[in-house]
Amino acid sequence: MSDDETVFWAEENDDGELLHGSLEDAIEDFLDACSIDKIPDQATFVGYSRRVVGPCECDMSLNYLLEYLDEEYGCPDELTTPTPEMREAEREFVAKVLSQYAVWQCEPNGEKETIECLRWISDNRPDWLEVKE
Repeated sequence: MSDDETVFWAEENDDGELLHGSLEDAIEDFLDACSIDKIPDQATFVGYSRRVVGPCECDMSLNYLLEYLDEEYGCPDELTTPTPEMREAEREFVAKVLSQYAVWQCEPNGEKETIECLRWISDNRPDWLEVKE
């Protein structure tokens, strides 16, 4: 999956959970929740992609480990300075973890679709316009 692939859609003013994996599902759910006399002329839907975690956001793992080791086992008057070899091992460790970590959080990716609501209903759910006797 590419980093910017749209995995969820939501109406732009919806601040709830991201539930819709397709634009069509998001539109239908949004319009289905509108009362017939309050259907807006237009609605805009926003695409969301999984957030991307970069190694630079994770480069504190070695510092945390050394702090723990110094507190538990080190000289109380000295702090351990990371060596270049330790930093390289940290980069490899972080890269391995990130290659297997499944990001759940999403953020808007700039993709937007605006629809004409009544036209969408007419084209996709004409049964909503049928008069029930």
